[in-house]
Amino acid sequence: MKSFRAEIGWLVGIVGVALAIRIYVPWSLVFTPTHVNLLETDAWYHLRVIENLVSQFPHRLQIDPYALSVPLYLKVPPLFDWLVAGLALIVGAGHPSDALVKTVTVFVPPVLGAMTVIMVYVVARMAAGGGAGLLAAAFAATWPGHFLDRTLLGYADHHALEALVSVALIWLVARAMMPVRSTVMAGLWLGALLIVFRLSWTSAAMFLGGLVTWLLVHLALQSWRPGGSGEVTRAVGMGAAIALVFTVLFPGLEPFGLSLQIAGLSLIAMVAIGVEVGRAGLRAGWWTPRALALWAIVAASIAVTVAVAAMPATVAEVLAELARFNLSEVTTSVIEARPLFMYEGTWSLRPAWTLFRSGFFLGVGAVVFLTYRWWHGGRAIDLLLIVWTVGMYAATIGANRFGYYLVPAVAVVAGCACAAVIAAGQREGTWGRVIAWGLVVTAGFAVNIAPAIATAQRPAGISAAWFQAFEWLRQNADQPFDDPNHYYARYDIATVQPASSTVMVWWDYGYGLIATAQRVPAAIPTGHGGATAARFFSAVDETQALAILEAVRARHVVIDDLLPFSVQPDGTVFGKFEAMAAWAGEPSTRFFDTFLVPEGNDFLATTFFLEDFYKTMTFRLGVLGGEAVTPASTTLISWTEQEVPGYGPARVVSRLETFATDDAARDRLAALGPGHHAIVGRDPRLSAVAFGPVRGLQRVFTSPAPGLFDQGAVQIFARQR
Repeated sequence: MKSFRAEIGWLVGIVGVALAIRIYVPWSLVFTPTHVNLLETDAWYHLRVIENLVSQFPHRLQIDPYALSVPLYLKVPPLFDWLVAGLALIVGAGHPSDALVKTVTVFVPPVLGAMTVIMVYVVARMAAGGGAGLLAAAFAATWPGHFLDRTLLGYADHHALEALVSVALIWLVARAMMPVRSTVMAGLWLGALLIVFRLSWTSAAMFLGGLVTWLLVHLALQSWRPGGSGEVTRAVGMGAAIALVFTVLFPGLEPFGLSLQIAGLSLIAMVAIGVEVGRAGLRAGWWTPRALALWAIVAASIAVTVAVAAMPATVAEVLAELARFNLSEVTTSVIEARPLFMYEGTWSLRPAWTLFRSGFFLGVGAVVFLTYRWWHGGRAIDLLLIVWTVGMYAATIGANRFGYYLVPAVAVVAGCACAAVIAAGQREGTWGRVIAWGLVVTAGFAVNIAPAIATAQRPAGISAAWFQAFEWLRQNADQPFDDPNHYYARYDIATVQPASSTVMVWWDYGYGLIATAQRVPAAIPTGHGGATAARFFSAVDETQALAILEAVRARHVVIDDLLPFSVQPDGTVFGKFEAMAAWAGEPSTRFFDTFLVPEGNDFLATTFFLEDFYKTMTFRLGVLGGEAVTPASTTLISWTEQEVPGYGPARVVSRLETFATDDAARDRLAALGPGHHAIVGRDPRLSAVAFGPVRGLQRVFTSPAPGLFDQGAVQIFARQR
């Protein structure tokens, strides 16, 4: 008992460290002099939903007229919002202020992160004892990566809740393997938590796929071990049946992915029923174990064939979920959707270290260790942890965002492996103990603490310049609805009306605009409206650009200095314009390309920006502030397209001329006639062509911060009526 109390004391200390990293370190990033800052794009939409929910509790909005020019019901799971709104109402005695709602919202993620650390301790302790549990908890508390990122103060998203529930589910499955546990109670608890998971994540069916995979692996490998596969299949099947009934009875609580959820739960329940039938047949002598295995394969093949033929819509949903792992210019423009090893834009193993440090590699070694231990000992919990961790590795490698599932899983298995290393060292005496602890401290903590602190200190969220712009819109832009309190109203799906006006903004900032300015964006981070916004910002004709604004009823345009290309101190070009070109369906080579300029006996790879780049609304508004420009000189190039050894297919510059005026360059271009000729610029900040001001838009706001182009870090333009 005394040692257990000491263990709990250590756990309390670890949880304290977890909270300090998640709350104290990013405090000044969240509680700024101008506003309470949320650290992630989606967090602003959760705040919008929570603020509405507090006014209408428990009725969560089913459709949002503020989401886009056409009202949408966004795929946002409800449980996180209910949790935060409920806590705010309790703390605020039923009438919380806006400031209190924001404060509760920013504190919930680190609290959920600390609770996950405790659950990691519980699972690892069950698998390998108290030492393993404490090590695993310490790893989860201090390791960098997506789990830390998603559980920081101000990162108000449902991912923190997902991570907690996923570890809790693994704990309940592990508990169900213990013979002294009641199968019925285990099934009830599993059913309840499967319901919670469903309400925590719209794509919870993906986790069900992992659960089915583990169940089949467990049956295939543990059935031949002493003691067999146990009663866990019955408990899991009962839990799936309970969650299935709830899902069918209350589909409106989370309507997205409903058919996948029903299919996944049904599959688990059917596997459990099949196991019971198989066991009954074995006891009755209907078949031998080998015949049962053969019949199981035949039955599974028939079931899959029938399901594919009978449920094409569900199959289409499965393929749509898997499509999130596909590579395309549009999907890879969202950094968190990129495969882990394509995180930097090209294939590399480096992101595994950059994002997760030693934890990623310790986890791989720990899986090998647990596989060895399972092979020789046959413990079912080891097999569960192996399948769980391998599944999280696969998901994270496919899309790095799933790292918030990976880190807790890896912490558990690494805790088990490191505890075994320490135990082996202790058996070797003092020096063995010192070496073992030295290895664990170095590999598990020393290389991870500084990157974890850096993660918690990374600037994110809405800058002061953006907040000032949103405040200007809230005070000066037309109300999008007749009722100024419409933001807090309860909306009827049948009668909800679209907004009378919107704001054109790149979709990264759409949710912040909703929650802060209480105005309607033309594009939001789900991608809705993204192509429209991209077409506007990449438009090279003002008339066409104004027509796009008219189509979505946008009366204002907001742009910051990160949309155009800028040149960094090291000479690299940075900006979001390339992503906008992809979203607009335009090849980037329409706006810029790399050319080979002859230099002696070799070539110098040079990026030239083409005329259309300087004509875009992004450049004319973001860089020039809508004003006219006359370049100091104009460059004209001619090129040939050829295969160059060492470079491959390339555009090779054959002529490069500089002219004092734009008109002189155009006269020369006309004289050259058809061919590979173009007016270009070397600097994305300095126009290569002359044009007048943007006449259909008037600048009405510039942030006090000058930004990269001395036009204001954020600018607002009003459409001339």
